[in-house]
Amino acid sequence: MAVSKLKAVAHGTLHCHMLIWVEGDLNPNEIRECVLKEDEIEFKDRLLSFLDDTISNCIPPDLNPTLSVPASMYHPCSVHGIDLNTNADLWQKCINKDLHHLAMQCQSHKHSKICYKYWKGPPDPKECQFNLHEDNTCPESTIDPETGEICLRCLDGMVNNFNATILEAVHCNRH
Repeated sequence: MAVSKLKAVAHGTLHCHMLIWVEGDLNPNEIRECVLKEDEIEFKDRLLSFLDDTISNCIPPDLNPTLSVPASMYHPCSVHGIDLNTNADLWQKCINKDLHHLAMQCQSHKHSKICYKYWKGPPDPKECQFNLHEDNTCPESTIDPETGEICLRCLDGMVNNFNATILEAVHCNRH
C-alpha cells in the first residue's frame, strides 16, 4: 500500500493521488512488460477496458430532466446527496441525476487566470496549463506499442477525469 496525499485544487473536487496495490497482482514492471508484448492483446484489451470503466471523462447525461434531487436546487457541495428513504423505483434515477449535477459543478473545467499563469504573452499561444480544451478529445484509449504509454480516452476536453463512485462518496465535500 502506498502513502497517499490529499489535496484540494481550484479545478475539480478534493482528490487523492494514490496507488493501491493488491498483494499478488502484477507489479508496474510486469504490467509494462505485458503491455509491450505483441502477443498480449487480451491483457491490453482488459487493462484498457478496466481503465475506461473506472475513469469517467465526460458529464453523465441528464436522463430525467423533470426529476428533482437536492443538487437540482442547491450546489451539490452544499447538500448530502440522495435521501436514504427514496423510493426504490426512483433510487437509481436519483443517483444518476445527482451524479450529473456533481460532475457539472465539480468536474467541468472553467478557464481562469490560474490556467495561464505560465503564459509568456504574445506571440506564444495562450494554452491552459491543465491541457483542458474543447478540442482535446480522444474517442478511445490506446497503448503505444513502442513505449507502452497509455493514452486514455477523453470524450469531453473540458472535464477533469473522475471516478463516479468516489465522486458520489465524497459528494464534493472539501471539509
